[in-house]
Amino acid sequence: KLAIASFHDFAKTPTDAALAEVVARGRALGADVVKIATAVADPGDVRSLARLLVCTDDIGLIAIGMGDRAVATRLLFPALGSLLTYAHAGAATAPGQIPLDEMHSLLRRLFPSQP
Repeated sequence: KLAIASFHDFAKTPTDAALAEVVARGRALGADVVKIATAVADPGDVRSLARLLVCTDDIGLIAIGMGDRAVATRLLFPALGSLLTYAHAGAATAPGQIPLDEMHSLLRRLFPSQP
């Protein structure tokens, strides 16, 4: 069985130290994967989430930004090690989700060699 510890902050992207603590807490709880989704207000928030992905390679990690300024996280973070991304196939369930058909098209364009 796969255990995913999920953390959401709909107000902000926490500091780098706080994000690292979320990962550590997930590990301590025995999670196989830690999922972190945060509100993105500016490029600094995107960089914080990207740093987390790049610096945390010893545990399964999903990092994703929420909001209009976070669309790039949904497309590019899989290339940085995020285990998955989200799109919607109807109504969006989180701020910044893009439609599945658009996501599929953009991912194929960005990563043409991937199946």
